[in-house]
Amino acid sequence: MKRLILGLVLAGLIALAVPASAPAAASYTFFVGCDEAAEPPQPSHKCLTTDHMAAYFEASEETEYVVCVYESGEVEPLDCSPEGVAEPDVLYQNELTIETPGSYELAWFDVEAEAEIGEWDLDVESPPPPPPPPSPPVLPATPPVVAPIGPPAVNASCLAAQKRVTGLKGRVKKAHGHRKAQLRAKLKKARAAVKAAC
Repeated sequence: MKRLILGLVLAGLIALAVPASAPAAASYTFFVGCDEAAEPPQPSHKCLTTDHMAAYFEASEETEYVVCVYESGEVEPLDCSPEGVAEPDVLYQNELTIETPGSYELAWFDVEAEAEIGEWDLDVESPPPPPPPPSPPVLPATPPVVAPIGPPAVNASCLAAQKRVTGLKGRVKKAHGHRKAQLRAKLKKARAAVKAAC
């Protein structure tokens, strides 16, 4: 009986001498990705305003958390996610909308412990401008089309008047005296008719 009691006492002393193993501290994974649809997501510290950014979080034990976005060096957050519960070893995604280029910091907080458990620096840039449209090809100048110059069109009235002048000239040469004077008067009128018709 004494041996049994002594054994129990020794067992108790040994148990007190050996410290109980402390629970392992929780571990966390946190980062930002520029493409929330990527599988697997790729961590990045630089994104464009046009990217579909997301904040990622994973914990080794159940954790109630929030993630907040700060302008670099500022104390007050620009925005924070709703409180969420992360199950152990599950990667969670929170959508990010940052439309203004600049330097930002993201911080993850353990809600229950009221402690920061991670932070990430992020530079957000504007996308590059689109390339200018290609210049249209320069075509050689086309010389103007010049219509060939032909003889001027002569109307029938002009031809008739010219023919009458030619005929009167011949008759004037052959005529004498009073008849010649009459023909000259007609020739004068015929020449005036040519000017008017041609």
